[in-house]
Amino acid sequence: MSRGEPRLDWEGLLWETRGFLGLDDDAPVPLDELRETAEANGWSEREFREAHRNADRLVNVGTLDNPRVVLDDTESDTGDEESDSRDDTPRVDSENPVSNWGSNGEKRENVNLGSSPELEQGVFPEDLKGVTQWLTWKATDDGRKVPRAPYEHPDWPDKFVSAQDPDVWRDFDTAADWCNKLGGYDLAFTIRNRDEYPDERFVLVDYDDARDPDTGEIHPVVREHIERAGSYSDISTSGTGVHIFCRGELPEGVKAIGAELPEDDQFPDAEIEVYDSGRYSAMTGNHIVGTPRTTRECQSFINDLVDEFATVAEGTPDQLLRTVERRTR
Repeated sequence: MSRGEPRLDWEGLLWETRGFLGLDDDAPVPLDELRETAEANGWSEREFREAHRNADRLVNVGTLDNPRVVLDDTESDTGDEESDSRDDTPRVDSENPVSNWGSNGEKRENVNLGSSPELEQGVFPEDLKGVTQWLTWKATDDGRKVPRAPYEHPDWPDKFVSAQDPDVWRDFDTAADWCNKLGGYDLAFTIRNRDEYPDERFVLVDYDDARDPDTGEIHPVVREHIERAGSYSDISTSGTGVHIFCRGELPEGVKAIGAELPEDDQFPDAEIEVYDSGRYSAMTGNHIVGTPRTTRECQSFINDLVDEFATVAEGTPDQLLRTVERRTR
């Protein structure tokens, strides 16, 4: 079935799903039930996911593990004149500087960083701590970060393991305890393979050579991205990299983004990579003060990164890679 960009009738689908489940007219609807209703109406799972990704008015009011959605009727409740003059830039009430709604219904944290933001140690994303996708890693003699699972192989703690093997995943406390027991081990978190776990929502935005470990100064584009994402951010093990952990997905069929950042005299080799499937990351807990202590839905931000940095490389249709012409800031 070829329809172009899928345009689902969210209001009709929500009404039908509520009726089937016996819910009140304005009750939040489980996302899985909404998808099943869409499929019953002839839409494929891929079309549903694509439409959901671009649905500005569909808002998750549930949890990460149990998403439940409603329509944000803010736009329909306003007159044409007010709607035309509306400023969609996320704002925060100065009397209550907490999370706020972006123009696409994503809840964001107001983040405003200086050029050298402060760090706090031992702060890991609260929502990641609530899922069993943690493991440990230990560096090899040549500095490679190799996943290990001493709790799974206590007689051979240094055994190399696959970070995508669910048998080596543990809860945060268990992995942290083993790091404390054994010298040289540190925490890591696995983003599951979405082919096997289609409910995976975590995304890693990884910046290399984008921070001065002596001054703490961060590449200005990276700092801008952190502020735009409004999600948990930390510093890499080397001190020269930056991570943004958020929730969303890359476009259908795309495995990763890799690109050079716009040229900056202080950070001539800075790069960006984005992963949403089959990737694990060393976790330092070196949290950037001013960013949330949890991850946020950042689909519009991820879409912007795709538009800004990614083109399909010849011979690799399943991966977005780009060598951009560097621009001096």
